[in-house]
Amino acid sequence: SQSFIGDADGDGAADVSGIDKALGSASAEMDGWLASRYPVPVIDPAALPVLRVHAVAIATYHLARTANMITEEIKERYKASIDYLKSVAKGVADLPVTKQGTAEPATATSSDVQMIAPERQFSRSEFSEW
Repeated sequence: SQSFIGDADGDGAADVSGIDKALGSASAEMDGWLASRYPVPVIDPAALPVLRVHAVAIATYHLARTANMITEEIKERYKASIDYLKSVAKGVADLPVTKQGTAEPATATSSDVQMIAPERQFSRSEFSEW
């Protein structure tokens, strides 16, 4: 049995890989909400402390849910984080950004896209010979 959230094998030590996975999932979940308004991942130093708080709340919720150790406080923090991210996505709230930062989403142009594929193995003429 687990002694605390993040101790997947119950040995009294944090399961670093599980925690890293939960934080990565939280980051991806956050990027999903933020992508409509900001280039993701957000790397602006002014936004990182705010995002870190929400990433921890989201990751904690998912770790607690997996371990069947959810408390009302964990649920409320998760809900508050998701509500905040939704309000940012809708433009009701903004992330703090530095003057060099941008609130504009990244836009891809055709010159930003490269198709890389292995050399062609077959051609139409080869198939017509069959």
